[in-house]
Amino acid sequence: MKEKDFPRYFHVSGMSHIINAFNKNKGVLVLTAHMGNWELLTAVAAMTGCPASIVVRPLDFGPLQAFFKEYRTRLAEN
Repeated sequence: MKEKDFPRYFHVSGMSHIINAFNKNKGVLVLTAHMGNWELLTAVAAMTGCPASIVVRPLDFGPLQAFFKEYRTRLAEN
């Protein structure tokens, strides 16, 4: 997805609060429930300009864990 297409598919409520906190250069901690497609959270963060790190428990099924790890990190900066 191209960044210009982001608003067509996503609406983030309260993003201004996160951006304001992020711009203070002190770090931001966002806690979220495991609801919906939270796997897109890192992509959304990357497209809004706020880098994100997530904490996850590895899945018990190795091939699925590998798939989701690749999915979560595909937009990560190296």
